[in-house]
Amino acid sequence: QEAKAGAEQLAPIPPDTAKPVGEPSSWIKPSDYPGGALRAGEEGRARVTLAIDAAGKPTGCAVARSSGSWSLDNGTCSALMR
Repeated sequence: QEAKAGAEQLAPIPPDTAKPVGEPSSWIKPSDYPGGALRAGEEGRARVTLAIDAAGKPTGCAVARSSGSWSLDNGTCSALMR
């Protein structure tokens, strides 16, 4: 009985098996661009790591490679967490 009960439990999904829904570049819209960064002419690309729960909802965001602008990095995570 004990072995059977353990066999019925679902194994955790490895992090590399999650697949994005849609094109990730479409997740952030022009209206997400931080106003201060826009006025200052800041540009860049932030690379982030997004943690998601089993339902696909974002639970955390960390900057893996900075854009060179705190405002853009923070804005990227803020937009993705919505």
